[in-house]
Amino acid sequence: MYELMQGLRGSLEQSALDELKRSFGTLPKRRNWHVFSDYCLGSEPKKNDVVTFSVALDGPELKMLSLQIPFVAARDIKNTRSPNFEFLQIIRSPVLFHFSVMIQKNTKLLRDYITLDRLQDFLAELMVVADQIIERKPSAAEHVSKIKYRLGRFLSASQRANFNQRLARQLIIVASIAPVVFAFLYEAAEPAAILWMSDRDNMFSTHEGVIYDIAHMLYIYHQAQRTPVTTSSALPSFIFPKHDDDLMRYMDPMIRMADYLAGAVSDFNFATGHFSSKRYQQIANWNLTGETNHAVITVDLTDGKLLTQRAKLSPNPAYFG
Repeated sequence: MYELMQGLRGSLEQSALDELKRSFGTLPKRRNWHVFSDYCLGSEPKKNDVVTFSVALDGPELKMLSLQIPFVAARDIKNTRSPNFEFLQIIRSPVLFHFSVMIQKNTKLLRDYITLDRLQDFLAELMVVADQIIERKPSAAEHVSKIKYRLGRFLSASQRANFNQRLARQLIIVASIAPVVFAFLYEAAEPAAILWMSDRDNMFSTHEGVIYDIAHMLYIYHQAQRTPVTTSSALPSFIFPKHDDDLMRYMDPMIRMADYLAGAVSDFNFATGHFSSKRYQQIANWNLTGETNHAVITVDLTDGKLLTQRAKLSPNPAYFG
């Protein structure tokens, strides 16, 4: 999964980091930030698998948006025939930034790249990283030991006959993308804390919420490779609210931004430049074409190698209304 992180990093670094710094560079440092995510993985008849993250600074404006969104956006994009114009404008707000990672289904990347053997090797490597952290920072031993324990249980589960490989592959993809988003946010805004909230489903509850452990460990590993001189005290703390937390219920409407964007990107047909329905066309017209607060990265698998690049979606203007 390290190759995926490196590829995403390289593609985003060429353009999106500058855009993110322009958006957030003037904001105060060492503040709390929210990351909201949703995804469209394995959905038929979608053309692409997509994971979307929306980033926002904690504060009065975010709280106002969380109260406003339920009145202008259905809980799920599938439940609306046409997105609300006011909601589309909210998504374009300069106080927000969105990342979408798109995998065209015909690449079979989830199945062919994240094999069971590769997944198990990856988990074993993360457990070694956990041991290294404990050795270098004894004060973190209790916390990291619990992470290692959950990783070990996940690894053991992967060796059973009834192991859900499909869910595990999806979990690994999301957990591998999240640290890159966290790293870019760190470089642009130097947050004191990052609160990651996602849609309520099995991916985030399975195996004791191990997805958060994997993302957290990968972020530590990523930062150690990128900025070895950074002191641990300067790195943000992470908060992963449980789905029954008051904070999660309060901020839950914000996830609808990622839901709408992931739904639209997953529906885009690169061969024709068309969408299957008008609602996705409208979202693209407002939030995908020429926007500077939304970076879309495509991931391809060619001859066993991962290829990533920044995508500028150019939907057929004659096709959407």
